[in-house]
Amino acid sequence: MYRFFAVGLFLLMTVVAPLSPTAEAKSGTSNPEAPAKSDAEIFRDAIKEQTEIINKNPKDVDAYYRRGNAYANLKEYKKAIDDYDRALAINPKERRVLLNRANSRGKFGDHKGAVEDYSKVLELKPTDTTALYGRCLARAASGSFDDAIKDCSRVIELDNKYASAYVNRGSIYSNLGKHKDAIADYSEAIKLNPKSEVAYYNRSSEYGAIGDYKNVIKDATTALELDPANDGALANRGNAYLKLGKTKEAIKDFDLALALNPKYAVAYFGRGAAYGKLGDKMTAIEDYKKAARLGLIPAQEFLKSQNVKW
Repeated sequence: MYRFFAVGLFLLMTVVAPLSPTAEAKSGTSNPEAPAKSDAEIFRDAIKEQTEIINKNPKDVDAYYRRGNAYANLKEYKKAIDDYDRALAINPKERRVLLNRANSRGKFGDHKGAVEDYSKVLELKPTDTTALYGRCLARAASGSFDDAIKDCSRVIELDNKYASAYVNRGSIYSNLGKHKDAIADYSEAIKLNPKSEVAYYNRSSEYGAIGDYKNVIKDATTALELDPANDGALANRGNAYLKLGKTKEAIKDFDLALALNPKYAVAYFGRGAAYGKLGDKMTAIEDYKKAARLGLIPAQEFLKSQNVKW
């Protein structure tokens, strides 16, 4: 999954992945009397099966494609890319192979390569929303935000019910500091999918960026109803409570976030601020130190200003 991280305590975005290798990796017949196999075992079996086919016919595009899908589902992206390369060497215009190689390249960290593959798909079919959406994410991951917005906007033009495109365009707007535009996109995503925990969580972050703390609490609470393990939503709500002077409620949320993620620097920083407001300087400093040791720059700068080593 591509992820974007914006600057600031409230801005911890989640984005939606563009494409997963297809279920075609799970080939073969099932035996209802046999013990159930794990997905990993199914994909390993698919690799063996497709390898046998390739050994018999080294020019079988489908076999390379299916084996590549199996490797990708096992997160062995380099092997997946190698198989997609072999398939494309036989037929460079296999759109499905280009799509899955683009996704594997992105997950392997080769965002430039992913953009190139999505662009090749779009040369073959300019209205392919999957390729446009994937290229939007790949461009954003490589910092080409303006081009990424164009791609996601084109997806929405072609399909105005593509909720994930609104979510991810919102994340890009956030990175550009266009918080009201981001809120508008998350709101559209929520209209299309009222159970989108990601959209509620991200919108809570944007409300935090513009100082609308009551709506931060409202959206973060909804995100937590949809996913109680969303430590970011707890931190967002904790920060909002803190801004509104509800210090004890803030500490409770930061405690819950840290129970879920003991290495969550933002939660330590927020809890430190909360204890500071209560006059518990010693506990506050300890939390700031933990945040600083985890690399949070605002915590480090604060401790430097107080001549405190961490």
